Amino acid sequence: MARVHRYGLAQPVPYFAALLNSPLIAEHIIELGVVYRWHGTQGDSYGHRDRVWADLVLGRQMENGTFYAFMCDAVAFGVRPAAIEALWRGRENELTDDERELTAYVREVVSQSVREESYRRLEERMGSRGAVEYTAFVGHLLMTLTLMKAFDSINFVVSDAEIEERLAGLLDGTIVPSPPAMPSLHLPAS
Repeated sequence: MARVHRYGLAQPVPYFAALLNSPLIAEHIIELGVVYRWHGTQGDSYGHRDRVWADLVLGRQMENGTFYAFMCDAVAFGVRPAAIEALWRGRENELTDDERELTAYVREVVSQSVREESYRRLEERMGSRGAVEYTAFVGHLLMTLTLMKAFDSINFVVSDAEIEERLAGLLDGTIVPSPPAMPSLHLPAS
């Protein structure tokens, strides 16, 4: 969330810098983002692999920097590098049935056209709670990417060539990512 300034002072990335003009909004958006990213650690909702797949699908559709930022996390959490390549190149026929189904669902949420059968399949896959949380996460991610563009505050401006370079490293194994540390979340006792 912060970059280190050349003098050692933390500097927030552009999106968070824009949000800090309204500390109350910034706090709640950031905390909710932590909640969504934390759910993959619980085992009773959606998993990290499904979460980062949504990052990739929306990143590919809306913003290269998001796609680039989550490529390594996706592989670290079990997404096939070949699936990332297929999504990047628009060759969705190369995705597994499961990957295609999740891609379609994410796009249905974004286009506000979720079909009953799509939601039912997601519920079968993740449970009722997981389906609600995953759908809400996709909505949150859409809001985040929309706000980044509205505030002209894309965090990572990335070229297609940079994505191609990272993708090549993931495909040939010269880039072997480790799962990132997940934020801790202190929820009230239930």
